[in-house]
Amino acid sequence: MDSWQFTPYAIFYIIAAVIAFSLSAFVWRMKTVNGKGYFRYLTLFSGIWTLGYALSVFSANIEVKLIMLRVEYIGIISADIFWLFFVTSYTNSDNWLTKWMKGLILIIPILTFIQVLTFQYHNFYYLSYEFIEKNGMLITDIDYGPGFYIWIFYSYFILLTGGIILIRGILNMPEKFKRQAIYIIFVLAIILTTNILYIFGKNPIAPYDPTSLSFVLVGIAFFIIIHFDKFLNIVPIAYNLVFRSTKSGVIIINDNGIILDINPSAERIFNLNQKTVVGYNILDHFTEFNDVYDSILEDKDFRTELKFEKSESYFELITASLINSKKRVIGRILVFYDITMRKQALFELDAYARTVAHDLKSPMNSIKGFTQLITLEKSLNDEQNTYIQYIHDGVDKMNDIIEGLLLLARVRNKKDIETSPLEMGRIVDKVLYRLGSLIKQTNGKITHNNKWPIAIGYPIWVEEIWINYISNALKYAGDPPIVELGATEQKNSIQFWVKDNGKGLTTHETTDLFKEFSQLESKNGTRGHGLGLSIVKRIASKLGGTVGVDSKIGYGSTFYFTLPKK
Repeated sequence: MDSWQFTPYAIFYIIAAVIAFSLSAFVWRMKTVNGKGYFRYLTLFSGIWTLGYALSVFSANIEVKLIMLRVEYIGIISADIFWLFFVTSYTNSDNWLTKWMKGLILIIPILTFIQVLTFQYHNFYYLSYEFIEKNGMLITDIDYGPGFYIWIFYSYFILLTGGIILIRGILNMPEKFKRQAIYIIFVLAIILTTNILYIFGKNPIAPYDPTSLSFVLVGIAFFIIIHFDKFLNIVPIAYNLVFRSTKSGVIIINDNGIILDINPSAERIFNLNQKTVVGYNILDHFTEFNDVYDSILEDKDFRTELKFEKSESYFELITASLINSKKRVIGRILVFYDITMRKQALFELDAYARTVAHDLKSPMNSIKGFTQLITLEKSLNDEQNTYIQYIHDGVDKMNDIIEGLLLLARVRNKKDIETSPLEMGRIVDKVLYRLGSLIKQTNGKITHNNKWPIAIGYPIWVEEIWINYISNALKYAGDPPIVELGATEQKNSIQFWVKDNGKGLTTHETTDLFKEFSQLESKNGTRGHGLGLSIVKRIASKLGGTVGVDSKIGYGSTFYFTLPKK
């Protein structure tokens, strides 16, 4: 016990070291966010600094004092450097902090530590040092050399540079979180003030260095902003990128769904105040996100339409990942486009289409019926029968167009779809029965496997997809058409396909194939109405799938659609 000299001040240094190490351990368990790694090492080496100083001061053994002096400098030098790295990362200002720049920054710290390791063999860092007894304690009396003042100047430069970077970052932070940066500046002021007092002989607790002791207050300040202000969960990034001037509503959230900021347009659109929503989970203020919350937080970008009941408005929501300079996703940007007028126009257009379609179906069916009656007349010659057949075919085509428009309207407007596991074999059999006359007319041959993997979908709509694909294959394939149906299991979905023996399609022909009113010429020179494949695409999209075509001139085409797995 004679090798240690205890005073009441020892308790405070131990507390400071415990706080620093505890902060480092606490941050270690946090999610990976901007600045976390640097802050973790900043607090760790601050603890080493404090502990090394305490063991050096309160030891009565000269050898222990000399060893702990070097340990202390490991903490001092590292804490300063990690302070600079931390604030540049925290404020997303680290684009300039390349490996080469880090190497330049570390030159003086490395040279300084070499001087400290070897100070017994030169007087560049310490002109002189001796161990004296003061107030019953053995302390180190040091006369500083030029190497020490070079390091002090460099250390203050590093600390102040970090402070300036932090102040610049404050200007781009949401209002609620500016308080965080103010706490950090307060911490910096404490460290600098206590260190200056110690160096220039104005130390209020001489002979002890209050710099490391100041970490008691530093730890308390950081604990406050971690616990109450969610420090290190907030990423002040992309704040002014078209953020305040855009007319669309923009909300920035972190990877836990906490609102970081909303722009003035979002405040106006949703009748909210930025100060009352920032810091809260997005679900606390937007119940409309309940069904899409998990999708919003996923790393991949997301797009959907939402109806806000309070304002009776429709918005298209587009999300984008918020990525820092280290290519890590640290949050999401939610952009809201008001599509109320567009939705209203579509509702009116669909209502008009349904009305016109229903009004047209009755006279079309009457015309078809009359043409069938006329063909019963035996007095008609071949030319007259040909003209009547033209009328009959025209009526069928107009009916197909009407049915296509009605189906397109139903698919576009239907919101709640009761999907279920599909008995694809039964669906395909039903489709082939419906297409029986066309198969016979074209002398087509259709093959398929009787065993189908189970997908999730809406049977009536999936039937329409098969109808479109198979009828197109029969019309556009070879003579006679040979059509193969099949399915391929993928990771999270099943791809169903229709392969034909047609002439194949060029890249130009496949580009707009699934758009409305895009038409191809069939083998007999006729053209469709251009709605079928656009309906297929809309149905597949509604069911969470995709559509596409693989084709090569001379090798036929394979049209496919995907559905989620069971």
